[in-house]
Amino acid sequence: MKCIFVYTETDVIKGELAWARPVGLECIISYLNSIGNKCMELFYTQKEINWASIASADILGVSINYENIEKSLKVIEHAKMINPRLKVVVGGPYPTVMDKELIANVKYIDVVARGEGELIFEELLKYKFNDLNKIKGISYRDETGVYQKNEDRELLENLDSIPLSYRELRNISSEVITVHTSRGCPYSCNFCVCTNGQRWRTFSIETVLNHIDNVFKNCDSHAIRFVDANFFVDANRALLICESLKNKFQDIEIFFDARADLIVKNKNLMKRFAKNGVQTIEVGLESGSDSILNQLGKGITKEVNKKCISILRDVGIGITPCYIMWTPWITESELKESYDFLLEQELYIPQRLFCRLIPYPGTEIHKKMKNEGLLVKDGWRYTYNFVDYSIRMKWNAMISLYDTAYKCIHETQNWIFDQLNKYKSNRYIAEYIRGEMWLFQREVLKAFGLIFDYINNSDLLHDLCNKIVINTYTLSENKMKKIKSAIDLYQL
Repeated sequence: MKCIFVYTETDVIKGELAWARPVGLECIISYLNSIGNKCMELFYTQKEINWASIASADILGVSINYENIEKSLKVIEHAKMINPRLKVVVGGPYPTVMDKELIANVKYIDVVARGEGELIFEELLKYKFNDLNKIKGISYRDETGVYQKNEDRELLENLDSIPLSYRELRNISSEVITVHTSRGCPYSCNFCVCTNGQRWRTFSIETVLNHIDNVFKNCDSHAIRFVDANFFVDANRALLICESLKNKFQDIEIFFDARADLIVKNKNLMKRFAKNGVQTIEVGLESGSDSILNQLGKGITKEVNKKCISILRDVGIGITPCYIMWTPWITESELKESYDFLLEQELYIPQRLFCRLIPYPGTEIHKKMKNEGLLVKDGWRYTYNFVDYSIRMKWNAMISLYDTAYKCIHETQNWIFDQLNKYKSNRYIAEYIRGEMWLFQREVLKAFGLIFDYINNSDLLHDLCNKIVINTYTLSENKMKKIKSAIDLYQL
């Protein structure tokens, strides 16, 4: 049977650590290849899709998450229109918990694969979509149109029994390679889909290193991003992987995610991580307010976040903060505290000011909002009402700024990144541009500070928004002029 797999990308800003790749689909394809099913293709973006291939396919597998669901459903609908006999299987964190809604409301979906998909697809191909009641871990619509949910499938215990993601499917000569070395997470942040009954299991270090070695044979650069839900659960294991890579590839650049408390716990190892190629760690700081951290079930404090930042900076590792600026219960003082924390810790990333808690279905935070009557259905997604009216006013003000001030910031950042990429071979120009980017982001963050002071007057808030728009447009224009002038001067 001919299988086509599709992942519809989400929109990201240049330069952000948004390394989203459908490693789940890649692993499924790799596994199916290893057991003799060779007739398949994977399209990584909506633009790449070969509709002629879909017209002749038997199965379409689509990876769906909370952010890409609308795009994914449009692709599925179009695919079914051009190939009505196509069997559509969807999987991912969203379908796993929203299987009943998808089966009931999307007639184009035939099967939902809940959880890990390798063995599910093997059995779907084996039974050729017959005897679906025999396949664990799927939900589907039976012959009479009634929703059926089979028993859950056990988690794979021996991950080495499946190949790591099949990156040979695409041209990877010049990109950052994404690899996952484990599955699941042992922690219980109440807003995270990764903690939904997922025990932490690992591929062996030997399997990971052999996979990376094979992939790097076809690469121009040696940059790798570990996309584990939590690469740093076992710091000694993580260090051994990094040291082994550094010994073999001297120019290795490594990126991964980690919890702040684990970095503090393993502070004596961080210098060795820095020496062995680790460039930047994306850290789940989430907030600069202890009460918000407690609300999110993080199990860490503001002081732990400060120590983490200090440790990473002392050893020269960059930090990209995961941050939740807005929650439905946040107060004026907590919001100001979270904003001030970004300034005090010099975490100048304007995008974080717009980061709102997402109530992912299946999480404890989603259940809490539902029980309190805060959830609002918005198409296939959920939003919520703020408890505090003044916070609601401020969020609406931020939304108004998103299409004005933030759009200008976004365009300026992208322009600066383009200049950095253009002149990256010139160390002096590149360093200057990086410095100016840092200053620009700091100035923008401060410009937005007006909105985080206590304001309970809609007219005053409107005036402040206009002022922020003018300030950011001026900052952007002046910054681009300054960088252009400096580049022209260097080139004389």
